[in-house]
Amino acid sequence: AASGDELRKRLKGTVSAPPPADAPAAPSMAPAPGDAAALAALARAAAPAAAPRGAGGAAVPTFRVGSEEITRIVAGSCTWQLNSKDGARADDVARRACAAHTVVGIRTFDCGDIYAGVEELVGRFLATARGQSRALADSVRLHTKVVPDDEALDARQRSDGEAESADDARRRELALERCVEASVWRSANRLGVGRLDLVYLHWWDWSKEGFVGAVRALEALKARGVVKDVGLTNVDVSRLRPLLEEEDGPEIACVQVNLS
Repeated sequence: AASGDELRKRLKGTVSAPPPADAPAAPSMAPAPGDAAALAALARAAAPAAAPRGAGGAAVPTFRVGSEEITRIVAGSCTWQLNSKDGARADDVARRACAAHTVVGIRTFDCGDIYAGVEELVGRFLATARGQSRALADSVRLHTKVVPDDEALDARQRSDGEAESADDARRRELALERCVEASVWRSANRLGVGRLDLVYLHWWDWSKEGFVGAVRALEALKARGVVKDVGLTNVDVSRLRPLLEEEDGPEIACVQVNLS
């Protein structure tokens, strides 16, 4: 079994220095001036006096995940209510929230390819922000998830007792690899970037084969520079340990676990 030190080394969870004092100013776009000021005041009141602070005055401790330094607080997006009756207003409120997070120093956004409308919304926010403060927009770190669809997973399965040639096995692997790559490029296009900072693989059905192949597909995209780092979600110790113990195994930068 992998030791605790080995797991920590592979998962890279270390605390590092605060962001520079000359962090770029916030864009003048949404939120309205009072929104950002109120959030910053609340953050200052709740934060320890010795904590490092960002441009908006909020405490923004950071740590290293893979090759990137990110804020310890990450802006999640799964629960954003974007499908309300007043879609235009919901979109505007959510983009103001993106700007407010960025203003106070929370510059890491967690998205997902199956979170309806989220990647497009963050992409629109970043496109607007780049026009007003390119440095600030470029300081945002984008994390998202790949969730292979049923069709790709079903194509990867074999019937019980089914004999399989090497060619058949490779065709199954290619179907899954294409699904993973298509999802990554779709997310990058929605977010308006050429490279994603961190992509998690979410393997939702453990009764189906292909998990290791999907991890390898993300590793291949990392080698090509499409993805900076690879992470996992919905994975337990029994699934994670073999990957970490494997010689020349994949480099897993982060594991997102369920604490709720």
